[in-house]
Amino acid sequence: MTGGEISETTEASEIDRNDQPNLNSDFTDDFHSQFHKSIVKPLSENERAEWLKKIWISKDLPSHAQEDDIKLLFWYAKQGERRANSEVTIRHTKERDVPGKDPFCGGCQVAVDRKLENEADGIIFNTGKMFSYLKGKGYCPVTTTNTLERANGKSDEAIFPNQDKRDKEQFYIFYQRESGTKGHEHSSLMTEEIDGMFNLTVSYRTDSDAVRRFGMIEESIQFARFDGKNIEYSDEEYFRRLMDKKTKKHLAAWFVSNCDHTEGAVKRWEYGESLMNAGLRLYGEGECFGKVTERSFSKEKKKTKKFTLDNVKFYLAFENAYHCNDYISEKFWRNGFHSETVPVVFGPHPDDVMKVAPPNSFIHSEWFTSPAQLVSYLEWLDRNDDAYLDYHQWRTLLLPQSEGENYVHSIFNLGVDELGYCMLCRKIREMRSAKLHQSYKSVMKFWHYDLYDECKENIEFQPFQTSIRQNKRSWKSL
Repeated sequence: MTGGEISETTEASEIDRNDQPNLNSDFTDDFHSQFHKSIVKPLSENERAEWLKKIWISKDLPSHAQEDDIKLLFWYAKQGERRANSEVTIRHTKERDVPGKDPFCGGCQVAVDRKLENEADGIIFNTGKMFSYLKGKGYCPVTTTNTLERANGKSDEAIFPNQDKRDKEQFYIFYQRESGTKGHEHSSLMTEEIDGMFNLTVSYRTDSDAVRRFGMIEESIQFARFDGKNIEYSDEEYFRRLMDKKTKKHLAAWFVSNCDHTEGAVKRWEYGESLMNAGLRLYGEGECFGKVTERSFSKEKKKTKKFTLDNVKFYLAFENAYHCNDYISEKFWRNGFHSETVPVVFGPHPDDVMKVAPPNSFIHSEWFTSPAQLVSYLEWLDRNDDAYLDYHQWRTLLLPQSEGENYVHSIFNLGVDELGYCMLCRKIREMRSAKLHQSYKSVMKFWHYDLYDECKENIEFQPFQTSIRQNKRSWKSL
């Protein structure tokens, strides 16, 4: 199953609350109309121009095609990869018939062969594997070459590079994809030496040195609106086709399998249940509904003969972490934006969502006084196409084709992983050019402590992690 599909052969839960009393009768059409006007504000010309710049990020950034190459090394090879012959250079030639380096990335090489350790500009430490080794042994030497076992019992080369021979101009990169509330026990496992050896951070957090989100606005627009290099549909035709896909059987969909593994997961399931009890016409699938969902959401195969997410108007983009800074996962980006649904958000702080999502592109549960009000508002939108389409107007944030080559490049999609590597290569190149260097006293303080209070409940820290006032130090190289 791919593309957010719901298999017709799977007996997933179809939640029908028609036998429930009408809990939403107090919310009139006039009430919802006024409420809608209070939260949906059309963009001014200046706001539209600012969002065009923000979305098509590659358009106005200086080209790095003539700059020095940057080589990145993954210290822990990805599962199943061979370290030899695993070097990849991000180039235009992958998607376009243009030779040479990508203007946005420059020469950006990603390798997993540890023999390249001494020539790598930066070494990436995938924290998922790193913490697994820490958890398996309770420590991780930074000056020896012992082999460690991961927590799951599989052996691997789990050492850090030899710190006695470390090139101080080489960047050690903390690469994290999980929420700040997940794996909080790792803070107590980190020694002060390990915690303080990193120079750069890469994550979805907007205060990371290089930001790697779970999705991109330009990717969602490109997939829906473009055929190769050209706009496939006018705005009017696109919106007509979008509405033609929607069905009345289900108003919203939700794939969820973690109901109680974290405090945030418990909160989101309880809120989801309250929406069902308020009468939401919901298609549910996953372990929480008693059926396992295949976790494959391939954008290339999103449109198939099976039930697809673009048949519903809303997707419950509920995270398993509550108010964890900037944690907005693929539930929002792929199951919402990319699948042409309107994401209904629970978990991320509203301010964090508004930083990265265009105005009028999502609905946040915290805007409502009760689950019943939210369900009633969704039903009102279902009856009012123009109001519903207000939440899709951001999909018209297109650059004019008169932009020429810049326009063509701006719609070239690197994908979230490659974009993250590109941002990292640009960051290292810019720091080298300015002769700047930096280090963190504690990446655990950055990752687990400098958060909203609601996110770091019940996390235990070591004294050296909480007593730090200025975590990131920077200096000029001689």
